[in-house]
Amino acid sequence: MIGIALGGVCLDAYDLGALAFGMKDVTREFNLSPAPGL
Repeated sequence: MIGIALGGVCLDAYDLGALAFGMKDVTREFNLSPAPGL
């Protein structure tokens, strides 16, 4: 159970990281300044 929970947390963190990098790519593509905190 603990392994499954840790795996889920790691996947969530990975998804958040991918989303953050995706936002940076989008802002770079449209020449927009990134939102504060990202």
